[in-house]
Amino acid sequence: MDLTTDAIQRIVSGRYIPSPCLRVMNISFIPDSSSQGSQRISCYLSDGDNFFTPCIIPVKSNITLREDSIIILQDYSFYTSPHFGKPIIEVYSYRSFPDVPDTDSVPDIDDNSCVFDSNPVAIISTPERQPSPQGVPLLSQQAIQYLPIGNPIPQISSESPLVSGGLLDLSPRVSRSMTPSKRPAFSQVHFSPASSLLAKRTHIAPERPIPIFNLSFQSSWTIKGRVTVKGALGPLKHGGNWFYFELSDLSGTIKINAFQAETERFFGVIKLGHVYAISNGELKPAKLPFNTTKHLREITLKHYSIIREELDFHDADFPNVPSNFTKISHLRNSPISSVVDVIGVCVFVTLVNKGACRSVLIQDDSSTEIRLSIWNLSPNDFNPPIGSIIVARRARLTQQHCGLILTVAGCATVDVNPDLPEAVRLLDWFNNHGSSTSFTSLSKGFFGEISLINSLPQSLQDDAIIYTNLEVIIISGCGYVYKAHTVCGRRIKIYQRDIPVCESCLDTLPQLSDQLLLTLGISDSSGSVEVSVFTDVALDLLSKTTNDIPNISDASLSLAIEGFIGKTFQLCIKSRMTFFHGEHQLQHSVKYFSEKVALEGPSGLFSF
Repeated sequence: MDLTTDAIQRIVSGRYIPSPCLRVMNISFIPDSSSQGSQRISCYLSDGDNFFTPCIIPVKSNITLREDSIIILQDYSFYTSPHFGKPIIEVYSYRSFPDVPDTDSVPDIDDNSCVFDSNPVAIISTPERQPSPQGVPLLSQQAIQYLPIGNPIPQISSESPLVSGGLLDLSPRVSRSMTPSKRPAFSQVHFSPASSLLAKRTHIAPERPIPIFNLSFQSSWTIKGRVTVKGALGPLKHGGNWFYFELSDLSGTIKINAFQAETERFFGVIKLGHVYAISNGELKPAKLPFNTTKHLREITLKHYSIIREELDFHDADFPNVPSNFTKISHLRNSPISSVVDVIGVCVFVTLVNKGACRSVLIQDDSSTEIRLSIWNLSPNDFNPPIGSIIVARRARLTQQHCGLILTVAGCATVDVNPDLPEAVRLLDWFNNHGSSTSFTSLSKGFFGEISLINSLPQSLQDDAIIYTNLEVIIISGCGYVYKAHTVCGRRIKIYQRDIPVCESCLDTLPQLSDQLLLTLGISDSSGSVEVSVFTDVALDLLSKTTNDIPNISDASLSLAIEGFIGKTFQLCIKSRMTFFHGEHQLQHSVKYFSEKVALEGPSGLFSF
């Protein structure tokens, strides 16, 4: 008779399996204190792959149970017993197969090791195992311990063993009590599911993964799923770090924790959106409210845990990473302290707070950019390349001297180039349109490390953009107002018969807008250079608005620029190659400015 495959794992996962066929192992007699005089046994039930204890089975006069007997459960339940304080499988009715051969693998139990006091019952605890001929771990004689039930019970004689040759001997006996000195204390009893005990001794990972929903107290297991959530590194009170992630398949999601050495092993391995096969670890009850997966268990990775990234799989077999990204342009009207998920392209990286924090400038297809400052990763652990996709989850929107900043601290996370459809679409858009898009910044006047003018690039590739922070003195300046094409932003020239033509796209019927351009000469100890200041920054510098541009005269503009001569400014310079009138030119333009030092600090960032 074949055992019912996976019956144990499905039963303990809360599913009712009709008529499962299981093997009985490690039989122990449980006397009953009730007036009916019913008798039961405590045992292991195995489906050939996994086993569970304690399992309570009633003794029937017409059925002889042997060690390794095969039975079919007709009526049973899986619940948490108030007596044991643990989940048990209790069998109410069953059928057995009398043609199962006897086994000699079970040692006799003498009277000293199985004599019951006024109210204990023999159960399985922290056993020592000897492999049976069938390859299923068995309990040795020393594995029998005692747990109080609460009512007086009949005394058992020690004249002959309770179990002989694998059979229960239920004949009446006269009792002999165990002395208090020999009786195990209640606090010493530790009831563990059999699979947990086995996992401490053998860590052979099965090749066939099981559904995540079915993971409970298996002896050894492998699950396969996609990482749908990855937490940040968190410090532990006594040193070291920890982190968690969530693994999902179509059956469910489970939380997985890593501490200390396992954090160092696996934090860099686990990538959001990637698929992994994970084998073996410590299964624990889920800790609410910190676990929101709705799974009854969670996993703690151990030294024997194995994680392998899967490259050959069907994408439809695993759920996608949930995403609800907020466009950066929408953050302008979001309440301060809002917690959001954003995705953007990294265009500038710098250090802030005296080198203690890495901050990046990200842009998205809403033609808007914002600073993202990462406080829960060291600068050595987070230094994304220019042009990479950055995903920040649970980032907090804060208002600082330089405008709006997204801070990543506490439970917030940041990922570089995640395997997400949104990341692919955004990178494709940026490669095709990023260089020609005029971005509005929500983080104006932001500065990190200060460089010198002679560090500005002398040449660049066509698609490269470099940002440099300078502290300079303005030594000269000029400016003018002009008409520009609202689509491409280029200046409009008026040809004969008053026909306006765009210098870039040669559109002869362009929509026009008023634009302002300043050219400033700046100097520091390393040299001098001219930089351009385009409309948005120029209006901020002059404290003007777009509606004021038509009223700006050459005289008033010159007078305003003279007021800046000799003053010290901090400037964020954007360097890029431009193509104008058939020539490539290196352009340095002012991205942000400030008349005094503005450094971002961590105060107020950790009020999660």
